[in-house]
Amino acid sequence: YKLKELVLSDDKNKIKLSQKKYIGTFTAESNIEKCGTGGDLTLYISPSNIINGKAKYTYKDKKVSTKLWGEVNDEEFHGETRNVKFYGNYNRDLNYITGEYFNRSCKGTFKVKLVNN
Repeated sequence: YKLKELVLSDDKNKIKLSQKKYIGTFTAESNIEKCGTGGDLTLYISPSNIINGKAKYTYKDKKVSTKLWGEVNDEEFHGETRNVKFYGNYNRDLNYITGEYFNRSCKGTFKVKLVNN
């Protein structure tokens, strides 16, 4: 059992080490009370192009953190939170992702950059 735990633990560490971490910001096009003005993004992209991350922002004077998930297909980034969808271009050569986000009331832009290899 100890050997099995060690192997499983080692596999999880390899996956974590092979993930690429991106950090950046998103900014609303207008300051609508329902939308806030933007916030920070932290994304992890796995070798199989699965996205996991967080979006942090201030809404009605409260700090909010929500999960972000999705996938990368070729050079297209498709992510979402519970309320917002993010679409963009994944530039592997220059190590950044740019795009737009939106929901029914809000829209804006985002940009994240690779922080580790």
